[in-house]
Amino acid sequence: MGANTVLPVAQCRLPGEKEGDYVWALNMLRLLMIENDIPCPQVIFTDRDLACMNTLDRVFPDTPSMVCRWHMNKNVESMARKHLGQVEVENPAPGQPKMENSCEKNSFMASFFEAVDAETEEEFETKRKDLARKSKPVSDYLDLHWWKCKSRIVKHCTNKYRHLGIRDTSTVEGTHAKIKCKLKTSRGDLNTVFKKLQSWWTISANETKFLMEQNAKIAPQLLQKNRYTRVVRIITRFALKETEALWKDAEKIVNGNIERSMCSGAFRAIHGRPCLHELISIIESNGQRHLVPEDFDKNSWIYRDQEGIAPPRIQEPATLTQNRNNGSKRRRRLRNYGAGGTGREPTLNERIDANHPATPPRSAALPPTDPQVFGTQDEDEVLPFLEPFVPPRFWGYAGQLPFPNRSDNA
Repeated sequence: MGANTVLPVAQCRLPGEKEGDYVWALNMLRLLMIENDIPCPQVIFTDRDLACMNTLDRVFPDTPSMVCRWHMNKNVESMARKHLGQVEVENPAPGQPKMENSCEKNSFMASFFEAVDAETEEEFETKRKDLARKSKPVSDYLDLHWWKCKSRIVKHCTNKYRHLGIRDTSTVEGTHAKIKCKLKTSRGDLNTVFKKLQSWWTISANETKFLMEQNAKIAPQLLQKNRYTRVVRIITRFALKETEALWKDAEKIVNGNIERSMCSGAFRAIHGRPCLHELISIIESNGQRHLVPEDFDKNSWIYRDQEGIAPPRIQEPATLTQNRNNGSKRRRRLRNYGAGGTGREPTLNERIDANHPATPPRSAALPPTDPQVFGTQDEDEVLPFLEPFVPPRFWGYAGQLPFPNRSDNA
């Protein structure tokens, strides 16, 4: 999420990993999101499980999915090591592996990483031919298993998705470790697992809520600058700190008259926040343009349903001036301020801000109420009493007046 943290949503325990199991699990997840008014995900990460990938295309047809690069790299390295071999290490140190990768294997993996990070289709095809020249068996393995789903892997295809720079599933491994520490054992029935994880879900939700409240109330010194006045405490601190790092690079380019590249729009499509070229245009506008919340994706907003208006800053309290008491002892005694008098100085709540220009001098009247806080009293409707006051009835006389009419008794 935009606060650079992991927010657990749901857990599911499946009897198998067939396509029918994934259909039920993902449909339940989609139903949960609809019932709680959760928007559809912008991107979904999986390993190369064909059953899961096919189910995602059916349940979330409008959501792009990506393949975890970490799982892919492990499989490709294993295949390259099998065909390109390893060499024995001479005089290995204690704890050092006795075998290491060969130069051919390292060269092939370097070309593979360049192919995955290709910015254009032409660059990808060039690197793909280079891989076939270095190792035909491993290149055929890539064509058969990985390049078929290159739209989920290759960079020039995934740059269209808002994945926030995340390209593997290792982000959630920390959450898995917390769950395992909470369980403490791999044995037990589902009821035991459910009860043990209830407290973990509560703690996780409270931690996320506390983090969002901190972002909405506390602005660090780094973000207390004029350029962040309109976005601080609306956009998460992590997104603004990342923008600050780009802002420094933009200032170096503007002040040093460094040659600039063309903006491809990939950075905004991936991260959902202003890119280097947008920040340069803001700096060169000389105050005509500013950073506004609309420049950031809703994923970076603290509260997605709030308006794009920054809350007012909490300023230091104004210093209240007090007139110097130059009266004599007799005058103070006559005003009941003497040693035996009962007079007192006005309390803090009874004072008025004499420094404020809207406060009339020596005015003891209370300031007018704020209609936005206390409502508009001018539009209140005055309802007269239509019936005379009737005392409350006594028990046992339901539906009758408690006191008889005096005219009837007379």
